[in-house]
Amino acid sequence: MSKGKYKRRKQQAQQKAQKSAESVAIVENKAETAAKTTGKATNSQEPPRWKRFKEYVGGSLFTNQCIAAFTLALAAAAIYQFIIMGGQLDTMRKDQRAWVAVTVGDPQFTRDSSGNVTVSFPAVVSNSGKTPARHSSTEIVVDTVENGQAPTFAYDDVPRTWSTVGVLLPNVPLQLKAPLLHSIVKGHPEPRSLSPPEYQELLDGKDYIVIYARSSYVDIFGREHWHHFCAFNSPSAEAVQVTARGCTNYNDVDNN
Repeated sequence: MSKGKYKRRKQQAQQKAQKSAESVAIVENKAETAAKTTGKATNSQEPPRWKRFKEYVGGSLFTNQCIAAFTLALAAAAIYQFIIMGGQLDTMRKDQRAWVAVTVGDPQFTRDSSGNVTVSFPAVVSNSGKTPARHSSTEIVVDTVENGQAPTFAYDDVPRTWSTVGVLLPNVPLQLKAPLLHSIVKGHPEPRSLSPPEYQELLDGKDYIVIYARSSYVDIFGREHWHHFCAFNSPSAEAVQVTARGCTNYNDVDNN
């Protein structure tokens, strides 16, 4: 065999060996790649707990839950603050509002030459609040009631003293005279005189005199208010027990 042929065969053998080695390396690389891919798939299917927790915390569901909880807390705080401010505002209104009330003095009895007796009460409508009362209206009724009976506390179609004031200022009382009235003639009530027998029934304690009133007005905040008043009297010189619990219970005032 010549040297040239021997050299060519040697080169061919080396080339075959090199190709075999490259084939083995390619197979090994494919196997390694497949193993890595399988490992990644396994890891993606079963991630560690810390990784799952991190994904949960960073996910939109957890974020939405946090936002909802924070919004709910803000709403609750706003509602609570609104309630507190409403209570403070109501307290301020009660402190600054007008307070209108009716008070009366002792009855005045006047006897004429015929023995008839007229009865009247001095009355005062006052505002003890800190602000004016608007559209103040007061109705006062004086009547005789049989002992053992309660006043009717009627105002409609009943002879009464009626006073209206556009503005009732604080500590500027309105002085009124409330007589016992008989009936309404031509839109105006006429005073009523008690006959001697009627007046004697008062002296004997069979009847008693009652005066009751109601007031309505509006404060500077636009709220409507009312006040009820009732008092009774007997001209008897002796102690007379009068059944006037209904009159006592009639005294009341709104608390708005």
